[in-house]
Amino acid sequence: MTHTLEPKADSAISVPQWLAPDDTTAGAWQQPLEKLMSAPTGIGAAASRTPLESQLDEGKKERYRLYAYLVMRLVLENHNGNRFGLQGVYDDRAAETLPLLNPSQPNVYKPLDSYFGHNIACIAVDGAGHVIDFEFNHNEVFRSPIEHAEARLVRRIFGLNHLYDQHRLADPNNDDNYYKTLEQVTIVTSLESCAQCLGIMTLSAVKEVVYLQPDPGVSCLGNVLYNLSHDTNGKLLLGKTASPLPISGLDIDFPYFKTLMTEYQKFSKATGVFFSDPTKKQQPSFWKQPSIAAFLCTDTAKTIFQDASNKWDTARGQWESASEKAKQAIHQAFSGAVQSGSAATDTDATQVFDAACTDFGVAQLARLVYTPGQLDSSFQNDLVQLPSYPLQSMAANGVAAPAAIQPDQAAGELLLTNAGVFENTITFFDYVKARGFRATPHLD
Repeated sequence: MTHTLEPKADSAISVPQWLAPDDTTAGAWQQPLEKLMSAPTGIGAAASRTPLESQLDEGKKERYRLYAYLVMRLVLENHNGNRFGLQGVYDDRAAETLPLLNPSQPNVYKPLDSYFGHNIACIAVDGAGHVIDFEFNHNEVFRSPIEHAEARLVRRIFGLNHLYDQHRLADPNNDDNYYKTLEQVTIVTSLESCAQCLGIMTLSAVKEVVYLQPDPGVSCLGNVLYNLSHDTNGKLLLGKTASPLPISGLDIDFPYFKTLMTEYQKFSKATGVFFSDPTKKQQPSFWKQPSIAAFLCTDTAKTIFQDASNKWDTARGQWESASEKAKQAIHQAFSGAVQSGSAATDTDATQVFDAACTDFGVAQLARLVYTPGQLDSSFQNDLVQLPSYPLQSMAANGVAAPAAIQPDQAAGELLLTNAGVFENTITFFDYVKARGFRATPHLD
């Protein structure tokens, strides 16, 4: 016998009979779509319902921007627009065209490398602020439409977590509950997540997902899932699986969010053909489609990622220069401590200084003597307002220590401040680049 559920006749928009009357989904059934698709009001009082952007403090916005610049830099470092091969005619890729010995042949485009997947990348950040790992879209490598960056990254973290884990992924009290393994993890992705990736992140209890470009093709699904599972205070509703809090580039004042959005809108309405091959009579229809993956292959998109990366590279150079000056200044301070008698010998002071640099990172010590304005005004102070760690050993040797960041009571450790975050992004990028990750993609 086949059972069917007939809609109730007493409502213009009937709630399905399989939903219990007290289910929160039933309560949301007749709400306007606008309310479900709107950005979460997230973490404020229910009465205020202020936008998430106004509820994030400036320090947290700055923190997310630092991760965002790292993601943009990773995409640029491995950008490849050869979606349909090295040869042919691509729209808006003149800057990548190589000179031809035989002008009658189709164009050849840089880089002379295979297209592994769409130019989309993401990173995962643990509860203390350290970058755990990264991933790219690898649809082409596996000839599969589901090898998206976020999905691959979540699977990778679970694999790494069982082999070796020095990161704070969850509350230590939940270590044995694999459903809560990633409850303190934030994923920062260059493109708004699709239904598959949102589902995987939801099942993995990922805390937040920060996206740097909207994707009209996913229909604000991240907002819908979050709004259906949380109240207006950001509290998880009874019986619901927590979907990650979606945070857009607008919420963190990331300047390239609007640029990417606007340029893609122009691209999607253009009448040109993204790719064609003059040697073939039949031109597949999908070569003409102005998809967001096609847009990310263009010179226009690459220029945006280049501009963001230039800003990051400039800030990095000034940061490292300031770090060296800070090292010298701090060393002079230790020498002064020796001369004043607050340290036994110059050797003792030097050892303490070297230990501090090893334990806390020279770049973090730069904040003792340099202000954000002295480092880089063009980076919109995307560095730090506070030092990263209390330097107890320095205080013991006549050098004033900065105020301590409050330790996380559950984990018993100190969180990275934004100074530490910036230092961590630099170290992570250098590690990834040295590893040659684009030539040998992660294989699960």
